[in-house]
Amino acid sequence: MIDVRRLQAAVLALTGRDVAPYKPSVVRRRVRVRCREAGIPGPDAYLELLEAGGDPARDEADRLVRALSVPVSSFFRDPEVFRALEHAVWPALLDRAWAGAPVRMWCAACSRGQEAYSLAASFLAAAERAGARPALRVLGTDVDAGAIEAARAGGYPRESLACAPERLRRRYFEDRGDGSAVVGPELRERVRFAVGDVFDGVARTRDLDLVACRNLLIYFRRPVQEALILGLLDALRPGGYLVLGVSESVLGRPWERVEHVDPERRIYRKPARGARSGSRTD
Repeated sequence: MIDVRRLQAAVLALTGRDVAPYKPSVVRRRVRVRCREAGIPGPDAYLELLEAGGDPARDEADRLVRALSVPVSSFFRDPEVFRALEHAVWPALLDRAWAGAPVRMWCAACSRGQEAYSLAASFLAAAERAGARPALRVLGTDVDAGAIEAARAGGYPRESLACAPERLRRRYFEDRGDGSAVVGPELRERVRFAVGDVFDGVARTRDLDLVACRNLLIYFRRPVQEALILGLLDALRPGGYLVLGVSESVLGRPWERVEHVDPERRIYRKPARGARSGSRTD
């Protein structure tokens, strides 16, 4: 079994990236995958490669870091979550839009951008039905520069839109006729992307209306999960919304700092100033 602490030290020295927040079990699984893909005999040989240093070690450490970022996503992943947003969240954010306030969202660990575009499309469709034209800004960030480049390009296999409602596919995406689709201009002008680590992003971002960080926490140790959720809550304005993955939950210290909008779909709200936290809202 690989010595995870030695591996963490080697990766930090080679890439400047700290992989200590990840669960040891997750790191070991990714190392086994990298061994198979790179033809390395096993974890011990893998660690020897990294500790030897040099360009081959740096290249492999970069590949491991990208593997740990788990770039798996699709448009409108978990459709019931988006239905819950339409019912419980978008009306409240549209109230702000009617009052003249811009609506600002952050999609953390956005991979190739599918979720950031999905949030924008879903919200804009709700606004259009209500006759509103909100000033919407969505930021998607990810540590993988290649994923961010793909997100900016905005081209995807048509099958990746399988979960997207038909009306939204027609409204916000353009079919290229070659089995692919491209994001239309209405979304492109409202969604931007940047390379960034979620831990760094929470230190720079404030007064957001919604933060989506889905299917990332499950790869981190419990203390890291709690610290990250607290950081994400700090990035929200009072009354802003936090959306986690359906396999994730707010536990421990953050529990008393949220209202439970839809616990089954992992949608939470940062209480407005003076409101009591730890309760459920409907």
